[in-house]
Amino acid sequence: MDAIKNELSDKTFVGEYVGKSDLVQLIKYSKEAIIFHAVVPNKRNASTAARDAYCMADGLAILKRYSLDVSPTQKVGTFSDYD
Repeated sequence: MDAIKNELSDKTFVGEYVGKSDLVQLIKYSKEAIIFHAVVPNKRNASTAARDAYCMADGLAILKRYSLDVSPTQKVGTFSDYD
């Protein structure tokens, strides 16, 4: 427990509460859980946000270190615009 408290002293684990049947969700989940999908440093600002954020692989490694449920990911490519 001390290890995760220490980790959270300068980071935030970003997750979503899922699986509650009376909540509207696009995806049906088999259980109630908090599924984590990112780790961000607590101290950052708009001008350094992209540089300071943990890359997906590093963030997932931190989350898995504590046996937390993580969202499945799949790289589908790079988009140059929204249209």
